[in-house]
Amino acid sequence: MTYFFTNKLFTYLLTLEQKPEDILKSARESKGYTQTEIADKLGIGLRMYQKIESGSFPKYKKEQIASLDKILGTNVYELIYEPEIHFLKEPQESYLVKRRDLKITNNGPFMVPLVPIKAQAGYSKGFGNTDYINQLELFPIVPGIDHRGASWRYFEVQGDSMEDTFKEGQYLLASQVIQEDWQNIDNFYVYIIVTDEKVMVKRLAKVRGKDYWAAISDNESKYPQFPIPVREVKELWKYRRHIDWDASPPKKFEIKV
Repeated sequence: MTYFFTNKLFTYLLTLEQKPEDILKSARESKGYTQTEIADKLGIGLRMYQKIESGSFPKYKKEQIASLDKILGTNVYELIYEPEIHFLKEPQESYLVKRRDLKITNNGPFMVPLVPIKAQAGYSKGFGNTDYINQLELFPIVPGIDHRGASWRYFEVQGDSMEDTFKEGQYLLASQVIQEDWQNIDNFYVYIIVTDEKVMVKRLAKVRGKDYWAAISDNESKYPQFPIPVREVKELWKYRRHIDWDASPPKKFEIKV
């Protein structure tokens, strides 16, 4: 069996006999970290980290593995998501080959999970559950978006709090903001905020010296501003594009030809 590798991977894979989850466990134990300590450093729950170390790697929150590599000095992200292996013969039934097979069979458009209005209450409870996310319907990412290096979601707009900017039923395409970057949010930009209780679409603004953000609705005459404690936020997504299903109403013109 013959493969070609990038130079970066070649040296690493020559001695690789462990599965990626075993590499993480060995690196964590060699550095003297507990699973709880690593979970805290990643900003995730202990149970979620335990799933990673048991081999259940996230399908969309890939940046968690990149952060984990930095903490433990490993190279698991590239092995899981970017193995860069080119086959010359029929592949062996190995862990990495199976991963690569799954990746190369999807030659269509990049697909993004949609969180519709009816699923948003459940999403607030199950956003960290890979099985739950895998049950969400997938839609192609809109043209002109470079999806690489980020996690993406479509969220359906609920209610009229963001009118006239967004209407109920529109889909918002958003990229995830990792927790390490929360302190650098763009003031007055539109974000999707996920808490244990709900999914909200609001403009956010930092409040100097406070541990909360100001949540602002575009329909401010009906929906006043309110604080969102940062500690209550479980996921944060930045709005990128939206899809409007309604065509513009017809207009009347004077005929001049």
